[in-house]
Amino acid sequence: MLTKVFTDSTVPTIIEDLDGVITDLNDEAVAAYGWQREELIGNSIKRLVPEEKHGHSDELLNRCRRGELVQNIEGARIHRDGRQIPVLISMSLLTNETGKELGIATVAQDITERKKAEAERLSLQKRLDQVEKDDSLTRMAGAVAHNFNNMLSVIIGNLELAMLDLAPGANLYKNLADAKQGAQNAAEISHLMLTYIGQTPGKPKPHDLSENCRAALRQMPYDLPMGVRLETDLPVPGPVIICDSGQMNNMFNALFANAIESIEGFSGVIHIEVGKVEAARIREKNRFPKDWKSHAETFAYLKVQDTGCGMDSETIGRIFDPFFTDKFSGRGLGLAMTTGIVKAHGGCITVGSTLGHGSAFQVYMPLSKEEILRDKETIMESPRKIDFSGTVLLVEDQEIVRNVAMALLERLGFNVMIAKGGDEAQALFRSNHENIRLVLTDMSMPGMNGWETLSALRVIQPDIPVILSSGYDETHAMAGNHVEQPQAFLRKPYQLESLKEALEKALKD
Repeated sequence: MLTKVFTDSTVPTIIEDLDGVITDLNDEAVAAYGWQREELIGNSIKRLVPEEKHGHSDELLNRCRRGELVQNIEGARIHRDGRQIPVLISMSLLTNETGKELGIATVAQDITERKKAEAERLSLQKRLDQVEKDDSLTRMAGAVAHNFNNMLSVIIGNLELAMLDLAPGANLYKNLADAKQGAQNAAEISHLMLTYIGQTPGKPKPHDLSENCRAALRQMPYDLPMGVRLETDLPVPGPVIICDSGQMNNMFNALFANAIESIEGFSGVIHIEVGKVEAARIREKNRFPKDWKSHAETFAYLKVQDTGCGMDSETIGRIFDPFFTDKFSGRGLGLAMTTGIVKAHGGCITVGSTLGHGSAFQVYMPLSKEEILRDKETIMESPRKIDFSGTVLLVEDQEIVRNVAMALLERLGFNVMIAKGGDEAQALFRSNHENIRLVLTDMSMPGMNGWETLSALRVIQPDIPVILSSGYDETHAMAGNHVEQPQAFLRKPYQLESLKEALEKALKD
C-alpha cells in the first residue's frame, strides 16, 4: 500500500504515524525540502512546519484522524536552508484490508510559482484600478471645469458689462471689480483642475532645465527657514527640454515648498539636482502617472531631495491626490498639479521616501533635439487696426451664455445674429452668408458640435473666419485631426479684452 502511494506520487509525499511522527518520505520530498531521510524519520512533522503554523498542523492531523476530507489546504514547509515554501496540502488516512488505521499520507504540492503569479496578478489589478480611478477623475474634472467655465463666462461677462456703464471711482464699481476678481480666481482653480489631469501643456518651447531652476530659485517669494541649507547641482549648460516655462516654475515651486515643509521646525538640507538618465533606469516603483510609458531613450531629470520627516508607503500612494495633506487642511493643488504638468509634457515623476529620513522627488522629461534660441532679436510688426463692425453669427446652445456673449459683441460694435445650435446656424448662414463677417461658435453643443458646424459652414463659404470657443482647455478642445481649422480659439470664461484679441486674430487677414 505504502509502496503504491510513493510510486504513484509525483509530488513530495510524507508518511506519518497517527501521532504525526514521520515514518518515511519519497524522493520528491527529499529533493523539495533539502533534508536527508535520516534527518526527518522519527521526528514530528512539525519540524517541517513554521512555528506559527503548528496549531494549524495539529488541526489538520486531527481532522484526518476523524476521517474528514483534508484536501488542497494552503500551508508551508521549511526547507533545510531556512526558507519557507508555500504548499497545497492533502492528507489521507491509511488503513489495511481489515480497516485498521496504519498512518497518514501527506502530499504537499509546491505552489511557489502560483503564489508568485497571484501576487503579480494582484499587483497588476491594483495598477489597473488606479489607472481606472485616474481616468474617471480625469473625465469628471474635465466635465466640471467645462461647465464651471461656462457659468463663469456669464458671471464675469455681466460684471464687466455693468462696470463699463459706471465711473471707475464709484463705490459700486469697486464692489463689482472685487466680484470680478473673485470670479477670475475661481476660473484659475478650474484651470488648475485641467492642469492636474494633464490637459494644459501651455506654450512649450526649448528650455535649459538648469537655467529654468536657477531662475525659479531667484524668483522665490520667500527665504529659506533658519537651519535649512540649500545645495544645488545644476550643470552649465543643462539638458534642454520642450516645456512651458511658467508651468515648470509652478512645478518647481510646489516641489521646493513641499521640501521646506517636510523640514519645518528642524535643521536640514534641500538638494536640487539636474541631469540626464536613460529611460531604462527610471524605476517603476512609486512612479506617477501609474500608466506612464516611455517614448524616448534618454530623459532629463530634476531631483528635489530633503532630509525632512519623510513619508510612509500609504502617504506616498496619496501624495499627488488633489487637496491631500498629512500636515494641515486647506491645502491646494500643488503636488497634484505637478503630475498633470509632467503628464502633459510626456514625462513622469518618482518618489522615494523613508519615514523619518527624508524624501526625494525626481521629475523626468523627454530631452529636446531643438536648440535654444538665445538673445535673438524679434522684429515686432506694427499692429493693424481692426474695424469692429458688421455681423457676427453667434452659435451657442445655453441662453445665459449666449446673452452675455451677444452683449459683449454689441458693445464692441458688431451686429449679432443668433443660432441655438449647428443646424440652425447652417440654415441662417446659407441664407445670410454674404452679410456675415465672422462666426463665433461653442464647441460642445447637442446635435452638431463646434467642429461639425465649422465644417458645414466652410462648405457654404470656404473663407469665412471662425472662432471656436470652449470651457475646455485649448489643447483638449483642438485635439484630433480636423480638416477645417478655426482662425482663433477663445477659452471660457472670457472677458472683453480676450474676446477682442480673438476677434483681431480671426479678422487680421
